[in-house]
Amino acid sequence: MTYPGYVRVEFASNRTAPATYFEWYPVDDFIQNNPNLIHIVKKSKQPAHDDLGVVSHATVTTIIDKTKKWKPGIYKGFPVWISRGTGEGQVRNVIENTHNSLTVDKKFDLKPDKTSQYVLSHNIHNATVMNNTVPGNEN
Repeated sequence: MTYPGYVRVEFASNRTAPATYFEWYPVDDFIQNNPNLIHIVKKSKQPAHDDLGVVSHATVTTIIDKTKKWKPGIYKGFPVWISRGTGEGQVRNVIENTHNSLTVDKKFDLKPDKTSQYVLSHNIHNATVMNNTVPGNEN
């Protein structure tokens, strides 16, 4: 059993020797607390962190952000949400990424442009913000 971003550590108990126990630690915490053991987790698969940015250029199935230097393929399977600007509210799934581009699973209804901002996150659920009004804020 594995959990991306976590390392399973077996340790011996000082109180109940020779018993050993297992605990899961976030890889970043493990490295911070055990810098001399970085070689153990160096090759483990790290999950991509959520990201956001501004569109430099787009086609109906691609977003390019010239400021990014992503690892190719790291955002495959991530939802991308156009959070502001042209195309706001659209959500697509990333099927591939290069160092600065995202290719999505289906065409955008309204192609993003340089006014568009995007969010890459698995925490995007029912992103229906376009043309909505916050109650009590009708101004």
